[in-house]
Amino acid sequence: PLVGAGSWTHQYANTENTVCSDDKLVKPPFRILWYGDPGPALMEDRHHSAVAPLVMDGRFFVKGISSVMAYDAYNGLLLWQRDNITNKHVRYASMDGSNMAIGKAGLFVSMKRDCLQLDPATGTTLKTFTLPMKKKLRQEFGHVFVKDDVLVGTATRWTGRDVKGSD
Repeated sequence: PLVGAGSWTHQYANTENTVCSDDKLVKPPFRILWYGDPGPALMEDRHHSAVAPLVMDGRFFVKGISSVMAYDAYNGLLLWQRDNITNKHVRYASMDGSNMAIGKAGLFVSMKRDCLQLDPATGTTLKTFTLPMKKKLRQEFGHVFVKDDVLVGTATRWTGRDVKGSD
């Protein structure tokens, strides 16, 4: 990471939802640093307010329909990709929240009843958090966010919606 480079760790920038980066380096004139991948092929429909890409420590994290990808934020080089990691179809993340957040402890990605803590450098699973089951009520993770070393996640009623259309 560059000294003074900002981050975008949650759906709306940070846990405070400021929709404002803490970047000290970005100044006009603005220009594209790189273009190309990830491209639209693996992405959710943007009209459904898909999960926002996250940026931290020079890495750019983007959620595909059933994958999570990490890129070098400065040149677009694919660092790693985890397929079949997030079969949770987040529709209208702008209202429902995101199933992805990043902090110093790692990248957190929820998928149904589990939330995976991934190593941002490699994509390796460091830990899995599982929601406890309530009697006669199927729940899944909703919005997740991380502050310092604390992971917070909402539980929502399982809707039966996922990428494949069934559970």
